[in-house]
Amino acid sequence: MVASKALLIVFAVAPTLLWLWFYLSRDDHPEPRLMLFLTYMGGGLTVIASLLVYSVLEDIFSASGGQKIVNVITTGFVGLFVLAGIEEIMKYIPPRIFAFRTKALDEPIDMIVYMVVSGLGFAAAENIFYVVGEMSTVDTGSAIALNILRSFTAIMMHALSSGIFGYILAVGLLKGKNMRQWWCYGLVAATVLHTTFNYFILSIGDLVLILILLLLSAFFLLEAIQYLKNLNINYIIKQEE
Repeated sequence: MVASKALLIVFAVAPTLLWLWFYLSRDDHPEPRLMLFLTYMGGGLTVIASLLVYSVLEDIFSASGGQKIVNVITTGFVGLFVLAGIEEIMKYIPPRIFAFRTKALDEPIDMIVYMVVSGLGFAAAENIFYVVGEMSTVDTGSAIALNILRSFTAIMMHALSSGIFGYILAVGLLKGKNMRQWWCYGLVAATVLHTTFNYFILSIGDLVLILILLLLSAFFLLEAIQYLKNLNINYIIKQEE
């Protein structure tokens, strides 16, 4: 049983590494491996932080006589939006700590790279929870099937939402505008995608709609990456004071 779980964990993480390779291959100037590793692992740890925030919110709702968070996220779009927003903020924290204030961030496209890496780290940890839980409650075959499904849905969504967040931050840098304002734009855009994805799964359950949403988002992000690469900017981003 222990060996089976260990192997399942490897399979749960593997899809995120494949997506990671795909996105990193789009970067013409490879980032420091240590920075990428720290950001990826940090993204995974933020799953635990998210669960702690959910627990606090659940206590608040319960104390005020409201619904449990579990009920809120499955019945209300607003609840979905709030929880998706929490996860998007959490995924932003590792790049902010490990990359955005260092010399590793030397071109706008790096913001997409590090945000995607963090998103995939988050997705890896979340996938482990779901897949191992599925094995514990159902069976190994069901867990493997869930892992394959999540490889092309939830994992892809986390990478895309974080990547779009990073793209909007990069645009803010290029325009030299108030970064707090662009951070809010990025958070809202990422949260809307995340919320819509969750809504399609929980309320509609239409895999075709989900795939269309993800493909459109992927097309947008790939075009955004190409746009930044075509600018061919050679400057070093100044660290924020």
